[in-house]
Amino acid sequence: MEKHGNEYGDICRQGNQGSEDCLTLNILAPDSLSSEQSPRAVMIWIHGGAFVTGSGAGSNQHKIRGNFGVRDQQVAIEWVFRNIADFGGDPSRINIFGCSAGGRSVGAQLVTSYNDGIIFSAIGQSGDISSDLIWDNFAEDNLHAVLENTNCAEAASHLDCLRNVEIDTLQRAADSSKEGFDQFLHKNSISLLERYTQAQNREWQWGVVVDGDFLLTDVE
Repeated sequence: MEKHGNEYGDICRQGNQGSEDCLTLNILAPDSLSSEQSPRAVMIWIHGGAFVTGSGAGSNQHKIRGNFGVRDQQVAIEWVFRNIADFGGDPSRINIFGCSAGGRSVGAQLVTSYNDGIIFSAIGQSGDISSDLIWDNFAEDNLHAVLENTNCAEAASHLDCLRNVEIDTLQRAADSSKEGFDQFLHKNSISLLERYTQAQNREWQWGVVVDGDFLLTDVE
């Protein structure tokens, strides 16, 4: 499908705005480029947002792995590495930087072998790989809640089933996983401190998981 390079693409679906067709890069370069000029250093921004529009729970079914959000980021980084010279950029000087969940994403991109030899430097703002909030500590709970609320729990292929679910239904199913956890906290005898701690972590209900491919092990 033809797209104009002077228009921004759709944002990823958030509430009732945006689209699923949102994996676009915005390349900002000088108005004029000369072969006599030295290639410029490159900076790639990864936005924050609590991973709400990023990665979700993983699944071992049919070798399906999670981390789709950070995998999309990595593909974008690799595309920049391969093509940025055409825009006057230096592929040997790529810096990735981000804030909050974007900063944690920067950390994930630094430790995956998929980016070996690609990233020159990185900046994590208000978040990095050392934060507990990067991990999806409720991956299985999230997965089961989404499958149950999309009628995909008994499907032969969970992934194929989810791909055919309307985006509005999928979003409601994702939100329901947190609602179910809130009900669990109130029904069980959990101290106020522990309830507060778990509820805080649950605010970041989506994150990355150790999938044996993109991320091989926990990062200490």
